[in-house]
Amino acid sequence: MNLDDLDLFKQIDRLNMIAQINGLPDQLQSAWDLAQTLPLPTLDDIHNIILSAMGDSGSAAELVVASIFSSLSLPVSVHRGYGLPASATDNTLVVCLSHSGNSEEVLDAFESALKNGCKVIVISTGGELTKRAQANNLPVWNFTYSGMDTTAIAYPYALTLALFARLGFIPDPSKDVAEAVAMMKRSQQHIVPEMIAAKNPAKRYAGQLVGRWVTFVATENLAPWHIAGRLRSISLPKLARTSRSSPKRRITR
Repeated sequence: MNLDDLDLFKQIDRLNMIAQINGLPDQLQSAWDLAQTLPLPTLDDIHNIILSAMGDSGSAAELVVASIFSSLSLPVSVHRGYGLPASATDNTLVVCLSHSGNSEEVLDAFESALKNGCKVIVISTGGELTKRAQANNLPVWNFTYSGMDTTAIAYPYALTLALFARLGFIPDPSKDVAEAVAMMKRSQQHIVPEMIAAKNPAKRYAGQLVGRWVTFVATENLAPWHIAGRLRSISLPKLARTSRSSPKRRITR
């Protein structure tokens, strides 16, 4: 494939993923700005936090935990599945994240949180999750996104990060977010499709991967295992076997 053939890019990229990727810095900034305007509940005596999420929302939750683990003042876990662990009590903050608001596992966790008397916050675009939260007078942080939910990861990430900051669980990361947005925009200048392969590191790396096996090495703290696993499953179908060694996760064949 000629990586400088823009017409071929358009033929292959029928869902216009390039535009979604190019919009990621602005998406992060928009999500962060939105989070500063949403109503903040009064929460007292929180002992632990559970992030209930599936799919890409779960990936966003894990990214949040990985990026703030050294500064978070409370224990936090990402729960992917039905119900809630026994540690979920009236001193637990349960954040239910679902892009559509209809993930059945998150809905089940939401109901478990109500039964256990947990404090609950919902982050979603709407759906059944928002309806149930509003019916129970629980705080909802809704957002809108016109693209595919698989490319909206900056919203659950930034909203959860901002929620923790505004509740005082972590130091204010506003400067770090601004720096991340600026850095992504600087990087984009070199990796956009219009930049020829000779000057485009993304295209050069793609060319070097052709016909080769690839290994992702992900440490527990710097790169969540699930993120590396998704890269393997969606981008590199040849990688059929996963090895889980500690403290690093190795994906290879």
